[in-house]
Amino acid sequence: MRIWAYRRRNSGRRLKAEFAINLPSDFYATEYGEAILHLDAAYTSAVRPGSHVNVFVNGQISTQMTITTQGDIVRRHTVRVPLKNFKSGLNRITFEAALMTDADARCAPGETLSETKRFVLFDTTTLEFPKFGRIGRLPDLAVLGAGRFSDEDLPTTVVLARPDALNLSAAGTLLARMARNAGQPVRAQFANAASADDESVLFIGAVDQIPPGMLNRVRVTEHLRMIWPSTPVADNKGGAQTASADFTMPLSQASPNTTASTDEVRRRWSDTFQRRGVIQQTIGSVQDWLEKTFSLSLSSLRLEERTDAPYEPPQRASLLMAQSRTEDSGVWTLVTARTDRALADEMARLANPLLWSQVSGRAIALEPREMKLQIEPINDYRFVQTQPLSLTNLRLVAANWMSANILQYALVMLACCTFLGVATALLLSRLGRRS
Repeated sequence: MRIWAYRRRNSGRRLKAEFAINLPSDFYATEYGEAILHLDAAYTSAVRPGSHVNVFVNGQISTQMTITTQGDIVRRHTVRVPLKNFKSGLNRITFEAALMTDADARCAPGETLSETKRFVLFDTTTLEFPKFGRIGRLPDLAVLGAGRFSDEDLPTTVVLARPDALNLSAAGTLLARMARNAGQPVRAQFANAASADDESVLFIGAVDQIPPGMLNRVRVTEHLRMIWPSTPVADNKGGAQTASADFTMPLSQASPNTTASTDEVRRRWSDTFQRRGVIQQTIGSVQDWLEKTFSLSLSSLRLEERTDAPYEPPQRASLLMAQSRTEDSGVWTLVTARTDRALADEMARLANPLLWSQVSGRAIALEPREMKLQIEPINDYRFVQTQPLSLTNLRLVAANWMSANILQYALVMLACCTFLGVATALLLSRLGRRS
């Protein structure tokens, strides 16, 4: 897969270029593999060594190219971009060149920006994707973000808590956004209630309209029914009082004992570190080293089955989307907000491509008046075959799964080595020379 970038020139300190690619809904290669960026660019001798070009994928920095010479034309420079930040659906790749010059360091008064171009990104720059594993997971909101439902053979049942204009507006916005991403109409049918024959259900309604048991079914805490009504969030037009996480008490109302001196704060920090024993500090250092060197965490070295605890969104969240698999091959998806009016408004805001491209995990919570989602990762999921069975695809899927389950992979390799050693010893005992 090759993606061509547009030619961009820049005379300032920063150059930013962005493009998007759409990956299939069954993309499964987030734990291994790299995309190859063939960079064609040029920069003048005014650009100082130490300047760099960052590559971001979905807002997360993936790789960096450091400029080491003054003035050069870069042809087909290979930059490796890990696939860990890519996901199903729309992905945004951003180039950001941070250029330093002597004139910027001086910053003389009255000096104007030079019109001389410092950096140019040629349109022959390409991004080449490797072959990747393709298999579906249940649940996975990234599939919904890609404009697909879990089972494309059967239409998904859309259930509205109340068949009124606001809930219909939210449902229409969601289905239209999915159809836009998929490039074709989505297969859905509306019903007044879910039946036992419906394998996949999309439930849309305000939190006070949700029937009993629905939150537990999608593994969301039942406290949401009490949390959201007690912490209303104002809409853009004003109204209810906003529950802000940035609230600070005025100094005139604050207690005089709340102000601590620098020495007191330093002492508290020192006590915190002293309470950590040598063993705890050593374990923490090893964990940090594993994270930085091998991208390993203790959670990836556990053998027990991973389960998803009930998700509790932030109190200030304005919209929630959660998904959970059923006992069969379907999924149940819930889209809810504090009120039906907020549901229609926030669903329209979530349909913004900048927000919609972030949809992934098993649950998302939309931050009020911010272009940011809180994403709950998937721990308990089931694979669903989406491609014809082939050894090539099976190998790629197995490679990604083993990269995500290091301890299981090590045990399999140990068992294979043990079996090979025993078999070799038995073979040599039969064929070897006896004295």
